[in-house]
Amino acid sequence: PAPERSALHASRHKHLAAIALWGALVAWPATAAAPASTGIKLPALFKPSPLQVLHVFGKAAQSGSLDGIYPEAGLVLASDGRFYGTTAAGGVYGYDPTIQTYGEGTVFSIDTQGHYTQVYSFHHVNADGVFSNVDGREPNRGLIEGADGLVGVAPYSGPNGSGTLFRLSRDGLSFTLLHAFDAGPGATGGAAPESGLTQAPDGVLFGGTSEGGAAPNNPLGVLYRIGSNGSGYTVLRSYTDDAFGAFPEAAPLIASDGRVYGLTTDLPGTLFSVNRDGSDYVVVHQ
Repeated sequence: PAPERSALHASRHKHLAAIALWGALVAWPATAAAPASTGIKLPALFKPSPLQVLHVFGKAAQSGSLDGIYPEAGLVLASDGRFYGTTAAGGVYGYDPTIQTYGEGTVFSIDTQGHYTQVYSFHHVNADGVFSNVDGREPNRGLIEGADGLVGVAPYSGPNGSGTLFRLSRDGLSFTLLHAFDAGPGATGGAAPESGLTQAPDGVLFGGTSEGGAAPNNPLGVLYRIGSNGSGYTVLRSYTDDAFGAFPEAAPLIASDGRVYGLTTDLPGTLFSVNRDGSDYVVVHQ
């Protein structure tokens, strides 16, 4: 089945667009619009010809392994000149089509010529019949590059079963768990980190979850901040089903006024603004 989302990252320096689209990574030189058949409207910078497929995800499954499937997030162009992204399934661990399990997700890198590397496979461990997944699974949001490596979220599993926030070196050899989300009894810090991340100039990370929080009735996610080393996790707002919205699943942005802007994805949804310390939360549009 096709992923529900498509993703875009454009490099103005190389005049190239790289798109994760229905399981393939494609590119074309920039100058005009994307082909209408993609269903994606791109800036006039891009043109459809010649269209080049850089990588077809999941093709390796035919030989008994899986490089990753369902690339649902955007790409980041890292300081080493390569694009980095995630797939929500696939990878080395947990791949067994006989029982319809297709891996826990991957981080990959690719260059503009299509040279693809699987950087990291999220773990599926079944030791003595006990399921364990310590680093999270199904990373379906994009990465950002910090001073110490790539930073991202995996919305499921992890030490507390509710998702993780992690840092990963570009070579995939160093995985650091920065935060384990928790939806257990009495937990109020949020769970299922479904939003991507943004980083403020001072290094602090901002993101959202689609579950959990401290709202007394029907908690529906939180907006949070956390230091780049995993310290100082703070809930800025807990959501419930009210005029302030719920499910802050879109990556927030830091605007030129220094405030955090974001979206809640409940119906009808809200556009909000808040100071970086969580004060003065304002619904800009609903």
